[in-house]
Amino acid sequence: MKHINFATLNKVLFFKIWCFCFVLSAKAQKNNHTITSLINADNYLQTLIAKKGINQGFVELSEALAIDFKPGPVNLSSFYQNTENNYNLFSWQIATATIAKSGDFGITTGPYVISNKETADLFYGNYITVWRSNINDKWQLILHASIPCPKLNLVKQAKMVEPFDSKYSRLLGPKKIKMREDIVFSTDELLGKALKISGNKSLTEFYSANVALYLAGYQPLKDIDEVLPFIASQKITIQSSPTNTNRAYSGDLAYTYGKATLTIKKKPQTFSYIRIWQIQPNMKWYIIMDAYMPL
Repeated sequence: MKHINFATLNKVLFFKIWCFCFVLSAKAQKNNHTITSLINADNYLQTLIAKKGINQGFVELSEALAIDFKPGPVNLSSFYQNTENNYNLFSWQIATATIAKSGDFGITTGPYVISNKETADLFYGNYITVWRSNINDKWQLILHASIPCPKLNLVKQAKMVEPFDSKYSRLLGPKKIKMREDIVFSTDELLGKALKISGNKSLTEFYSANVALYLAGYQPLKDIDEVLPFIASQKITIQSSPTNTNRAYSGDLAYTYGKATLTIKKKPQTFSYIRIWQIQPNMKWYIIMDAYMPL
């Protein structure tokens, strides 16, 4: 991957976000069940990292059991508390924010830039962060991943994806919640089986029309009409198996993650993957984000 020196980068390039971020207070972590509060939490995380560094910033705003991908899934707090950080976060930008009907579960994504502390070389990528509201109505990070890519794509305006309606069951016990999680997990398992039998043709049954593909080493791709031709042109085949899942209380937004083997131009490679799932108006689960980090 080609990198440019930090000193050569135009200072006006990155998002005009720093001034905004530094005026945020701890109140930005407060969840009032709106997508705006989700965006505030993402910006507040960047503020903490700018003030306290990558390690402490992530730990302070994460659940105890939060997961990060390094590149396989690891406990976030344990990793950052016991690993020396060789990078500085320069900036990131929200490209998409998605919130569940219950307002307790959300996803933010976008491009980021980090710099090596010793060489000042820049490295680009896209992040996926999953958030959940705790009992004090504060947003906390529960899953995070960084997917490297060759260059930075600036975002003109964040896309806010809100539920298509506000209807969901509010009287759910632990068994019902577990059952809903099992449905998402089984759907991912079904995709894995379909990929073995029918190959990439199966993706049309599981990808939403506005699916985003994040494949390490490539620029992110948006919408099924762009993603599927890319997969075909790169001669990519996918074999996958989930290992974990989590779901919003309202049951309309979820993630799965696991291991996958992608054969790209006849060369098999092993990846960790994350899939973000959303129920569409036809009440079927579809993938809205499909991300792969090489193992």
